[in-house]
Amino acid sequence: MVICLNVIFNPFSMQTSKSQKLDVVPIVKAAFCVLFFFATIFAFAYVSKDLLNNYMMLIIPTVKVLGMWVLWLCIDVLLVLLSLGIVSVLVRPKWLAILVSVLGSVLYALVCGGGMATWIAAAVFAAVLIGYVFFVITQLENQINFSIHPLGDKKMLVAMIMAVLVCVSLGVGYLADANKKNYAIPPEVMTKISAATSEQLNKTAGDQLATALQDKKLSKKQQDELKKQSATTIKDAEDKLKKSLDDVEKQLLPNKTYLAWTLGATLFFILQMLFIFVVMLTAPLLALAFFFMKVTHFTKEESEKRDVKWLVL
Repeated sequence: MVICLNVIFNPFSMQTSKSQKLDVVPIVKAAFCVLFFFATIFAFAYVSKDLLNNYMMLIIPTVKVLGMWVLWLCIDVLLVLLSLGIVSVLVRPKWLAILVSVLGSVLYALVCGGGMATWIAAAVFAAVLIGYVFFVITQLENQINFSIHPLGDKKMLVAMIMAVLVCVSLGVGYLADANKKNYAIPPEVMTKISAATSEQLNKTAGDQLATALQDKKLSKKQQDELKKQSATTIKDAEDKLKKSLDDVEKQLLPNKTYLAWTLGATLFFILQMLFIFVVMLTAPLLALAFFFMKVTHFTKEESEKRDVKWLVL
């Protein structure tokens, strides 16, 4: 005989008593865990929707806006991973935990929006969540003593799929705006490039003109001619830059779909490195969460005896 320790409660279990009444306390606790999971999914979807509607904050970033968005994204991803781990451990029967993960994916797609691309990404997200929940439950059932180790084995995969969801929001947001305004390179980017180049041209030409005007042998007419030539040179350079940007725009315009997914892929590699550190925080925080739930009697340990069969000679 072996003793299995666990902290799982079954919301559909019957309380053993003379009246055999349904124990509502575990159901309330399970509902709380599920609602917590849905809340974290909602928050994550809202952050993705913010990127979908305002993708330019990544193209032309400001420290304050981008910093706050990245911070909230990391917090939301961490909370989703924590709540998913809690649901996987505490919500039973197995089909209910799987159903909750599927509904979470549907909730993400409904809140985030973005059309078919978002729903396809959400379907992949649902498949990964189902696999994760099934893996965790299977591992827990095969353990002698409860531990959180199975919760960390597939966490990185879930985090990477969440990174994909964010990247899809970026691509969908760019494409929606590009199709509406008919551009490949955002006008804000074109304006910023033109302004930065013009500023540099004016600075360089101004320095050259100032050096030339220091020659005291130049007459007033020659000085005026130098100023005129400098202005002409700057204007010609700006016209060439504008023509070059227009040519690039014309070449990219038919391929803006590929440009959208290139932006998404670039963001994915950045988020991949960022989420590694987020995933590292989940193990100690889950351990702390389960310890707190045990101390506050939100969960309890249950022991059961099982028959063990050995094959011997």
